[in-house]
Amino acid sequence: MMASKNIRLIISDDALFVETYDSNAWFVGFGVSIHLSCSKHWFENFHETNNGANIYLWGDLSQQIKGFGNVFVTLLNGCIKQIHNVMYVPSIKKNLISVSIITYQDMK
Repeated sequence: MMASKNIRLIISDDALFVETYDSNAWFVGFGVSIHLSCSKHWFENFHETNNGANIYLWGDLSQQIKGFGNVFVTLLNGCIKQIHNVMYVPSIKKNLISVSIITYQDMK
């Protein structure tokens, strides 16, 4: 299990447009429909995809999905949690957590 070091959650109404870059930060987005990460080394049970599937982040800007899996994160209190069904998109510059999915998904 390769957990991201210390998770830093940044809550934003517009997580896609936050300018700050921190590879260990997870931006909690209210308008994000899936979990996304640009850090492949964090994935557990990684499944590579080469089917050309894209995610549209805003407008006509699309980024190719290269795989998916689960990611373990270490919270500031030392507790390790798992985020399920995270899409690997190497071309994005931040890690995004979907509020709508996390609300219904049990983090283990």
